Amino acid sequence: MGQEVSYYICFSKAALFISAAAIVNAQEGASLLVAAIVAYVADERLGRFKVVGYTTAAFITGLVILCFEYKDSRIFYVALLLVTRGKGGRSPTLKAFLKDQFGRNQNSQVAEAEYQNPERAEARHQFWWCTAWFLGVLILTIVSISSLLSLKKAILISSIITGVASLFFVQGIRCYSKEPPERKITVQIMNSWRRLVPFWITLLVYCLVEAAGTTFFLEQSDYLEYRIGNGFRIPLNYFSVLKSLTTFVTAGLVDFVTSKLCNKNQQKRALVAFVVRITLGMHVSFLCCITAWKVEVRRLKLIKEYRIPESEVEQIPMSILWLTPQYLLLGIMGRLVEVGMEGYFYNLVPGSMKVYELPFKEIVMGMGKFLSILTIFAFRGCVAAYACYWKIAPEEDVVGSNMEMEEGLAQATPASSSGEPLGNPSSADQLITQEFSML
Repeated sequence: MGQEVSYYICFSKAALFISAAAIVNAQEGASLLVAAIVAYVADERLGRFKVVGYTTAAFITGLVILCFEYKDSRIFYVALLLVTRGKGGRSPTLKAFLKDQFGRNQNSQVAEAEYQNPERAEARHQFWWCTAWFLGVLILTIVSISSLLSLKKAILISSIITGVASLFFVQGIRCYSKEPPERKITVQIMNSWRRLVPFWITLLVYCLVEAAGTTFFLEQSDYLEYRIGNGFRIPLNYFSVLKSLTTFVTAGLVDFVTSKLCNKNQQKRALVAFVVRITLGMHVSFLCCITAWKVEVRRLKLIKEYRIPESEVEQIPMSILWLTPQYLLLGIMGRLVEVGMEGYFYNLVPGSMKVYELPFKEIVMGMGKFLSILTIFAFRGCVAAYACYWKIAPEEDVVGSNMEMEEGLAQATPASSSGEPLGNPSSADQLITQEFSML
């Protein structure tokens, strides 16, 4: 998540606002669809352990390439491709591999007990996965706060941490339960996927809100006050940690409440899992949008009250902590819908298809990311007006030709003179240093 924040800030400062949001969603959508393809290769061809190793190596290689200066912009896109492929192996393949260690390893009495109690194995799996996810974001934020890092240093630290974690992972190669690939795809199974299409369409609205969390919600932080108290500066990664922590707490709370209410009725428990949770998640997504809208209303109201000219809007007397509620709701929404998707999938497909629950979720989210791109361009007039008002893009650039748009994107490539791997706006050193000193 910290890398996604970095990518978006560089593009939004170097290129047009509309194109920046579209590029971020395209990269994230491609990563999610790659995850589904990687999951198929892991289950049908190579096995999960090998795929985790290959994709992790690709991810580290991509990060290392971004740490060096280069003049050919094509190298940047090669690095971005490697990072996208690496993220595709992180989930669902790595998550499925972790689940294998709790539910399928028969080498000990503890593992045997876990295998006989799948609910307990699933609970432990979810706990360790959410814990690792949250700690990863937390470590990045602590490092960012303790030292004012440049963009290259932040990526270099991410590369080192990922490499060290991979070395620890390899040390346990003899202890892992490595499930061999199984050819489970049949014509009957493929036909059953058609039953999931209506459910996909239902979740597209949720996916649009989720996509806003890494694009438009971050853009709302522009010109707000980052400092609180005695000059303490709040980094943008704070919102990543907040969302992950909220997701972690919501996961445990929802599981506890569900088990207490439906402990004696497994069928009712399954119904609650995918009906009530998805319904609540959709309602929370609506509240999340309303909250974000209220933040914008307050910001415009302050500009009017203080009579700040549009040409002089540099900082608004409004704390960045006003964005906290919408990220809290974003974390709650994500966990509710995610668990609901699992329950729906398990109750709709045959047992032989349950192994593809994780790729199913990645496909849904990937479709939502690409739909958000179409939405951005469909309402580009409103988005462009917002961008112009906040001086992110001059008005003449927004209404200009496609050639001007391509020139703006070209400035965001590593071909610029400063050598920054993720973008170079006209005042590159000043803007990038200012933004990434907070991370």
